[in-house]
Amino acid sequence: MNNMAREAIGNLTTYLLDYYYNGKISFPLNIEEMIINKLQGRIEPDATLDMFIDAKIVKSSSNNNHKFTIFINPNLPQTRKNFTLAHELGHLFLHMGFMIDNAKWEAAPEYIDGAFARNQYDTGENENQAHEFAGSLLMPAEQYKQFVRDNAINNQIDVQGIANYFGVSYDAALVRGKWLGVFNW
Repeated sequence: MNNMAREAIGNLTTYLLDYYYNGKISFPLNIEEMIINKLQGRIEPDATLDMFIDAKIVKSSSNNNHKFTIFINPNLPQTRKNFTLAHELGHLFLHMGFMIDNAKWEAAPEYIDGAFARNQYDTGENENQAHEFAGSLLMPAEQYKQFVRDNAINNQIDVQGIANYFGVSYDAALVRGKWLGVFNW
């Protein structure tokens, strides 16, 4: 993914956070509350998902009170669940066109996602974009950098402290920091 795409995704997540939270966001972001109360979605554990599929999104029929359902593998640890839900929102906005592209939204009944899911939607680029969206939504660039500035001791940065603050895994916090230039690759 090029830097323009990364910047566009960052702008989208910044807009969403500003729009839904009016600058009053606290971390870790309650992604479940955002999905249910702000985006009118639903989250359902689904033990029937293949062990290599973390989640899938299904657009709801027009007679439901919710617009979409994210079915999620119930065996995921909470930090992985948070990132997976945010990742699915990336697919919802970027690849299904939710609130962005009506024609795409009307044509996209579902998006099945997972490390080895192979379907008409699954491309490496789509996965990279959804990862970027999740990282940017859960760990916005400015807040991430501010947390690092406020908590670095003798130029030492506690990656686990970052992960705990944003409610993500150690690996997610480290990768986000690398993309933001806080850590070296």
